[in-house]
Amino acid sequence: MEWPQLAAITTGAVIVTIRYLEYIQQPTVEHLTDAEPVRPADALELYQLMTKVATQLNIPVPTLALSDRDTPEAVAVGLRPQTVHLVLSQGTLDSLATAEELESVIAHELAHVKNWDAMVMAIASVPVVLADGLRSQAIDFSKSGGWIIITVPLAILSTGVWFVGNVIIAGLARVREQVADRSAVEITGPPAALATALERLDQGAVVNRHTDLDFAS
Repeated sequence: MEWPQLAAITTGAVIVTIRYLEYIQQPTVEHLTDAEPVRPADALELYQLMTKVATQLNIPVPTLALSDRDTPEAVAVGLRPQTVHLVLSQGTLDSLATAEELESVIAHELAHVKNWDAMVMAIASVPVVLADGLRSQAIDFSKSGGWIIITVPLAILSTGVWFVGNVIIAGLARVREQVADRSAVEITGPPAALATALERLDQGAVVNRHTDLDFAS
């Protein structure tokens, strides 16, 4: 196979994977968080704050989706700015003490949108997804009596790609989080509000995890 053909196949695989992720991402996340899209009139203050931040970042105003869950959750879902849903839980709204803290959290999430972080992470994950699928196929083929001389090296190679890819993705995710923090601070002012907001959300998540464990016991 010549390099132009390989490049075309690789590009096609990336496009198909991204389209698939874009198709399933929003409904999957909203289902897992029990979030429902709301109209601007039903959450006027939140929409006004979200619109303010989106305007400052020069991105389209996302669709707002809210959930009744007590666990603090805030995430911008969507690979392109034009299709983003901002998901906020009641736990997030209850955990934050001031409008400044809420604005900083929204700014952090929308900074990910501004920086196309979801698309960056989706593209970075394509080799990992493909390597994981190839590894599974190689193992299954080997178990069914396939050519060990081919399947074993293929399984080892794909496992290596999968492992290295996950390490790279973890490092990239940390970097993108730091960039989103800086972008949020640039439009909201001193970083104290964002730092305090993130601390409150972390504490709220820990409290809810402990509550769930106590209830389960």
